[in-house]
Amino acid sequence: MQEIRQTESNGTIIGVLSEMDLKIEETEVEVVSNGNTSKKKCNHVVGAFSIETDNGTFKFFAPRFANELKKDGTKNKSYDSWVTVINEYTSKMDVAKNGGEASRVKLSVGFNSYDRFDDKTNNVVHNCGFTSGFMSRVSEEVESSTDVQIEGVIKNIRPEMKDDEETGRLLVDIITVGYGDKEVGQIANVDTFVVEEDIADAFVNGYFDEILGENIRGYQAGDTCVLNCEVKMTHVGGDTKPSGGLGRKAKVKTGYDKMEIIVFGGEKPYNLDEEANKDKIYSVETVKGLLNERQIYIDSLPSKAKAKGNSGSSAKTSGGLGNRKPNVDVGNAQENPFL
Repeated sequence: MQEIRQTESNGTIIGVLSEMDLKIEETEVEVVSNGNTSKKKCNHVVGAFSIETDNGTFKFFAPRFANELKKDGTKNKSYDSWVTVINEYTSKMDVAKNGGEASRVKLSVGFNSYDRFDDKTNNVVHNCGFTSGFMSRVSEEVESSTDVQIEGVIKNIRPEMKDDEETGRLLVDIITVGYGDKEVGQIANVDTFVVEEDIADAFVNGYFDEILGENIRGYQAGDTCVLNCEVKMTHVGGDTKPSGGLGRKAKVKTGYDKMEIIVFGGEKPYNLDEEANKDKIYSVETVKGLLNERQIYIDSLPSKAKAKGNSGSSAKTSGGLGNRKPNVDVGNAQENPFL
């Protein structure tokens, strides 16, 4: 199968370093020098950390590229920057133990979507999150941010329902292009984003672009586009009816937190200028083929997990609609081709 370009994403998370459990371990990497391939031992950064923002606290893992050596065997400056994080940055948990002031940081991220086999439930589950890139310290004056831009193909648009009634928000299923494993190769992943009520009508019925000076039609299934989003942690459940009992009630938190990706705007669909964007637009046939590859990958996960004796895929380890641009560094009347 011909190599298909991956969808792009980028985002910026700005907040306070909440927890940090990063460390340096030895690993073995494949190095190519003068046409010769060999394996060399070197250090790399592993572990996880959390950043507290106005939209909730988010957990990230050390980036995969944080090895001491690059593929050509030369020194990796990215590794040095993450060693600086370990040695010089301070989390809120560190402050609670030792005093001082927690570091305010900016982290570049990319969108990550994958399926894995959960051996606790014996089911394939879907997850989405964000891979970490580079971290730096920022001043206290820099505002919190969880803005991301995510490129993808719209699979479906439908109203959000609660108790059999429409909430006013929309749910949009977005297809992104990534990888399964070495056997399956490229696949399409599907995730659901939320379009807030204030732009829901413009999202499907179109809007006037003041910069371009023209009317832009609403998004449709099959469009390749870039959506401007922010990530939020929302609390679900935890509401209990009053009951009797002895004394005052314990202050405990029930329910659970879930991550939502909220669409607050978007760029003009590539499909409205096919000639200029012909290298960016994904055809319906291409997407259907990738969705089929994904199903093959999903069907293979239970047997692969059983054979390996583990519980997941290797994938575990960011003008236009809306009244603001993302803070980042770099049920629809139309016929749906995917339904």
